[in-house]
Amino acid sequence: MTHELLPSEKIYCISQFAKVCLLLPTLFVICFIGFGPLIFSPDLSKNFEYFVVIIPIEMVGAAFIMSMYRVLQHIRLVLTHDGITFYSWDYSMYTPWQNVVGVHDVYSYLFPLTFDMLTGLKLHQPALLGMTVEDGRRQGIATVETKRWSSASAMAPYTGVLPIIKIIGGRNWQKGVVGREIQIHAPQAFTAGVSADHRG
Repeated sequence: MTHELLPSEKIYCISQFAKVCLLLPTLFVICFIGFGPLIFSPDLSKNFEYFVVIIPIEMVGAAFIMSMYRVLQHIRLVLTHDGITFYSWDYSMYTPWQNVVGVHDVYSYLFPLTFDMLTGLKLHQPALLGMTVEDGRRQGIATVETKRWSSASAMAPYTGVLPIIKIIGGRNWQKGVVGREIQIHAPQAFTAGVSADHRG
């Protein structure tokens, strides 16, 4: 999903359909835990103690789904004339276009996608930790801004690649809308091929 705010600013976020698809399995499990036993044991519907136990569980499940939806709402890419910013629920990462030198495969930092390989933009100078995105934009340097509940040190191994996750850009984003827009601002990113990190 794309929102164009200004000619020089574009936002790419997760579509509503993708959000539903991501949350549907969790919703199904919660519903099955709550109401599945009634299918196999209809007599439970007359058992008050069953509902005393299951209603709080369902409420916790509903709160979890709402929290996950809010997390997905935060995830987006913002492209401006001066650079690109990736926003997640626990950190934001910015780099100016001239700092992009290639395309790089890396394992995702985002839970629960930690074991999923994603393709992002390789940076010439790794992003600096402990600086806000706005300060980075003003000074023209790559930065990583972490939230209060997130560990900056945990982000250190990932400061060399700005992630472009599949649920925003697509599985092969380099050839999609996001890739074409990036190529306008940083054509140098697509001339060196794709490198990769591998875990031992």
